[in-house]
Amino acid sequence: NIKQLSIREFLNEKKPTNDVGRVLAMGFFLEKYESYTCFNVDDIKNAFVKSKEPLPQNIHDKINMNIRKGHITEYPEEKDNKKSYHLTATGEKTIEEGFKSDA
Repeated sequence: NIKQLSIREFLNEKKPTNDVGRVLAMGFFLEKYESYTCFNVDDIKNAFVKSKEPLPQNIHDKINMNIRKGHITEYPEEKDNKKSYHLTATGEKTIEEGFKSDA
Protein backbone atom coordinates (compact mmCIF):
# COMPACT_ATOMS: atom_id res chain seq x y z
CA ASN A 1 0.00 0.00 0.00
CA ILE A 2 1.77 3.14 -1.23
CA LYS A 3 1.20 6.31 0.76
CA GLN A 4 0.13 9.22 -1.40
CA LEU A 5 2.46 12.21 -1.68
CA SER A 6 1.22 15.15 0.39
CA ILE A 7 1.17 18.69 -0.95
CA ARG A 8 3.77 19.63 1.70
CA GLU A 9 6.12 16.85 0.52
CA PHE A 10 5.56 17.92 -3.09
CA LEU A 11 6.50 21.53 -2.31
CA ASN A 12 9.58 20.37 -0.38
CA GLU A 13 10.62 18.33 -3.41
CA LYS A 14 10.03 21.05 -6.05
CA LYS A 15 11.28 23.98 -3.92
CA PRO A 16 9.37 26.94 -5.41
CA THR A 17 11.12 30.13 -4.29
CA ASN A 18 8.19 32.58 -4.23
CA ASP A 19 4.39 32.77 -4.09
CA VAL A 20 4.07 32.77 -7.90
CA GLY A 21 5.98 29.49 -8.03
CA ARG A 22 4.03 28.08 -5.10
CA VAL A 23 0.70 28.84 -6.82
CA LEU A 24 1.96 27.10 -9.97
CA ALA A 25 3.20 24.09 -7.99
CA MET A 26 -0.08 23.83 -6.11
CA GLY A 27 -2.08 23.97 -9.33
CA PHE A 28 0.13 21.21 -10.74
CA PHE A 29 -0.35 19.12 -7.58
CA LEU A 30 -4.14 19.52 -7.75
CA GLU A 31 -4.21 18.44 -11.40
CA LYS A 32 -1.71 15.56 -11.22
CA TYR A 33 -2.18 14.14 -7.73
CA GLU A 34 -5.74 15.15 -6.82
CA SER A 35 -7.17 14.62 -10.35
CA TYR A 36 -8.63 18.13 -10.68
CA THR A 37 -9.59 19.04 -14.24
CA CYS A 38 -9.26 22.70 -13.30
CA PHE A 39 -8.90 24.78 -10.13
CA ASN A 40 -10.13 28.12 -8.81
CA VAL A 41 -8.84 30.60 -6.24
CA ASP A 42 -10.54 28.73 -3.38
CA ASP A 43 -8.75 25.51 -4.37
CA ILE A 44 -5.41 27.32 -4.29
CA LYS A 45 -6.25 28.91 -0.90
CA ASN A 46 -7.10 25.46 0.48
CA ALA A 47 -3.82 24.10 -0.89
CA PHE A 48 -1.90 26.84 0.96
CA VAL A 49 -3.73 25.93 4.17
CA LYS A 50 -3.13 22.17 3.72
CA SER A 51 0.55 22.73 3.01
CA LYS A 52 0.88 25.10 6.00
CA GLU A 53 2.29 27.81 3.75
CA PRO A 54 1.50 31.45 4.56
CA LEU A 55 -1.38 32.69 2.40
CA PRO A 56 -0.23 35.31 -0.16
CA GLN A 57 -1.83 38.75 0.03
CA ASN A 58 -3.45 38.45 -3.39
CA ILE A 59 -3.77 35.00 -4.95
CA HIS A 60 -5.49 36.46 -8.03
CA ASP A 61 -2.34 38.50 -8.68
CA LYS A 62 -0.11 35.40 -8.39
CA ILE A 63 -2.38 33.52 -10.82
CA ASN A 64 -2.27 36.47 -13.25
CA MET A 65 1.55 36.54 -13.05
CA ASN A 66 1.56 32.84 -14.01
CA ILE A 67 -0.82 33.62 -16.89
CA ARG A 68 1.58 36.33 -18.14
CA LYS A 69 4.44 33.80 -18.00
CA GLY A 70 2.36 31.34 -20.02
CA HIS A 71 2.25 28.78 -17.18
CA ILE A 72 -1.48 28.92 -16.39
CA THR A 73 -4.44 29.69 -18.61
CA GLU A 74 -8.13 30.24 -18.03
CA TYR A 75 -10.28 27.12 -18.21
CA PRO A 76 -13.32 27.46 -20.54
CA GLU A 77 -15.83 26.58 -17.79
CA GLU A 78 -16.34 28.03 -14.34
CA LYS A 79 -15.88 25.92 -11.22
CA ASP A 80 -18.28 26.61 -8.33
CA ASN A 81 -19.42 29.81 -10.10
CA LYS A 82 -15.86 31.17 -10.13
CA LYS A 83 -13.30 31.66 -12.87
CA SER A 84 -11.18 28.54 -13.17
CA TYR A 85 -7.71 27.78 -14.49
CA HIS A 86 -5.43 24.97 -15.56
CA LEU A 87 -1.73 24.61 -16.31
CA THR A 88 -0.32 24.95 -19.79
CA ALA A 89 2.26 22.51 -21.18
CA THR A 90 4.90 25.17 -20.40
CA GLY A 91 3.71 25.37 -16.80
CA GLU A 92 3.84 21.59 -16.44
CA LYS A 93 7.35 21.50 -17.91
CA THR A 94 8.49 24.23 -15.50
CA ILE A 95 7.36 22.13 -12.53
CA GLU A 96 8.70 18.85 -13.91
CA GLU A 97 12.13 20.48 -14.43
CA GLY A 98 12.10 21.89 -10.90
CA PHE A 99 11.77 25.53 -12.04
CA LYS A 100 15.05 25.34 -14.01
CA SER A 101 13.43 26.77 -17.17
CA ASP A 102 11.89 29.62 -15.13
CA ALA A 103 15.14 31.42 -14.30
